Amino acid sequence: MSFKPIQKLTVTRTLSSGEQVAVGVLAQNRQGVFFQYADNYLQQFGNLSPFTLQANTQVQVAPKQPHQGVHGVFGDCLPDGWGILPNQLTAMDRLAFVGDKGMGALSFSPVSEFSATTHADIDLAALGLAAQTLFDASMSDYMDNNHDELDGHTQQVLASNQDDHSKNGVFLPADDGQWQPAPFYDVTYSPHPFNEHATAFGGYGKAPTIKVMQKLAASAGYGSLA
Repeated sequence: MSFKPIQKLTVTRTLSSGEQVAVGVLAQNRQGVFFQYADNYLQQFGNLSPFTLQANTQVQVAPKQPHQGVHGVFGDCLPDGWGILPNQLTAMDRLAFVGDKGMGALSFSPVSEFSATTHADIDLAALGLAAQTLFDASMSDYMDNNHDELDGHTQQVLASNQDDHSKNGVFLPADDGQWQPAPFYDVTYSPHPFNEHATAFGGYGKAPTIKVMQKLAASAGYGSLA
């Protein structure tokens, strides 16, 4: 089976009702990757990426960096780490591998012929509930007194999750286009060999002090973290 690089992908969004709607089209050539919204999408559902995509149906070129040559909202659908190998593949190829098996609301077609056609019957909701139960049990001493004041970044420190990259702090668009903070997710005991957080806390990547956390809490409108 010979490999043919992907040149064009249709982007589809699955709404909370399960309905699938066409978002637009991604295409690439030697100049880069381009995206164009479907005619009726913006009027009904709003802009998927208000900071980086224009709210119109014109063709929009993606920046070369930092999302492997695609627009950020689609870069978030790409695999991390070992999933970005081999280097000969483009981001468009990888999105075709993701197809409709990604964890988010976006899917891409046509699906690559090399994408897995079979997979285990995994109940992600059940796995998530089990992980939450385990996390709640291990963190109860901290959370009982500070539940209303601790934001997600503080919990990253308490859980010793130093793989706290920017994808841990995101917003979700509702079906009507309104945005809201995503529920707390992807937190596990994950210490770094050099005791360094992926995301700095007020400039402190190593062992942020309680004063630093209090300053961050104040800037976010929370009460004191005594």
